[in-house]
Amino acid sequence: MPKQTRAIFCTQVATLAAFLSCLPATTPDANAPRSDAAALSGDPQNQSATTIAMPSVVVAEYDLAALDKAGAFQSLDKLDVTVVDDPLYKNGERRFYGYRLSEVLSLLDGFSEIHRNSHKLVWVCADGYRTTYDFHAIRGGSGILATGLSDRDGRAWEPYTRGKMTLSPDPFYLVWEGEGADNGRPWPYQLTKLQIISSERIAMRLETPHPELHGEGEMLYKKHCMSCHSMNLVGGVMGPEMNVPRNIFEYRTAADFVAFAANPQAFRARSPMPKMRHLGEDRLEKITGYVSSMSARKVCVTPMGCAEYADATK
Repeated sequence: MPKQTRAIFCTQVATLAAFLSCLPATTPDANAPRSDAAALSGDPQNQSATTIAMPSVVVAEYDLAALDKAGAFQSLDKLDVTVVDDPLYKNGERRFYGYRLSEVLSLLDGFSEIHRNSHKLVWVCADGYRTTYDFHAIRGGSGILATGLSDRDGRAWEPYTRGKMTLSPDPFYLVWEGEGADNGRPWPYQLTKLQIISSERIAMRLETPHPELHGEGEMLYKKHCMSCHSMNLVGGVMGPEMNVPRNIFEYRTAADFVAFAANPQAFRARSPMPKMRHLGEDRLEKITGYVSSMSARKVCVTPMGCAEYADATK
């Protein structure tokens, strides 16, 4: 810059520095209590909230799509199998093409060493859907990690619709040769990853502080809600998180919650959430009680705190 301009600039900086040096020094009190909740000004309920330190629930994660793209499964033979009335296409007999699941799992580093009784499988899909199963749900050798349809040209996928969207099941659709959709097996499509989670650590994050009052509601939540909604950042991400940083009942009434769950489309056009009215008002209210009870058991209480917690424990 020109010398005259530079001189003016330097004079201004010196004046500002002198002004700042006159301000009283402020030193943080090392003994002052600090809380993630303190950042939520104007919200007494959240300011009194406490957080619970909990370890990551995920003990191993396998990016199946990335492994396949890198050629990790190229030593495996692909098979043509017949499946009748699968839960996605639902149109009679279809032929799928893909890897045998048991052979893929045998190639995953450390998978064979995992203790089956104290861990669960989480199938992670590209759209945010996550479904959790015990290890016994994949017993036997009938699982096929399908990469396409044998009954279509080029073994291409047949698109399917969700609302106004046209989608594809790729990269993987887990199907079961010779079995129907009611076999108690996982059938995730748009499957990308497999996670192994600790049953004990999951229980820590999802257990109600009042099991005598809300234990049944907790079981109902895990069965009917957890695939799409997370609680303390555990569960699916298709729907909203239920507890952090704010519990849903800190900004919505219980009556609205039950009414919305029973018929989401009555509140929000084209809502992807299925109607849950088949559960009945009594069970929906039990789920409501459980979700509300979890406001006393949060793993984080600010947006930044939750982002950091998710990164540290994923």
